[in-house]
Amino acid sequence: MCAPRRIAKMRHMRILKWFSTVMALASASFCFGAGPQAAPKAVSAVPDTFRVQFVTSKGDFVIEVTKAWAPLGAARFHKLVSEKFFDGCRFFRVVPGFMVQFGINGDPQVAAAWQHRNIQDDPVKQSNTPGMITYAMAGPNTRTT
Repeated sequence: MCAPRRIAKMRHMRILKWFSTVMALASASFCFGAGPQAAPKAVSAVPDTFRVQFVTSKGDFVIEVTKAWAPLGAARFHKLVSEKFFDGCRFFRVVPGFMVQFGINGDPQVAAAWQHRNIQDDPVKQSNTPGMITYAMAGPNTRTT
């Protein structure tokens, strides 16, 4: 089994649905940004599904989030979007044919404020297949932005 497939099956992968092809967006920049840090939004207050449109220099794409797949991850993503965390952020790592990475705010103060705001792992309910997004992590319960 090749490394990307083995990694994709690892338990720690948390999934949110991504409607566009990742490679068409390589090196694009987001049109979202950081806002004030409020108290975490309760999982119950997050819609069962919601869509977020990202506008980039390489074309727009929509992320559709299904809360049932990863309730804590969906709540964190909802909070980040609500607080405009992604405004002005860029894709910072592209591995052709595998993945594109984003989620670190370009403002060092905002990035530092979120760096240790970990969320607990959600039970795995989906596979990390093409067209899906996931949080990066450094071990159990280390997902952040």
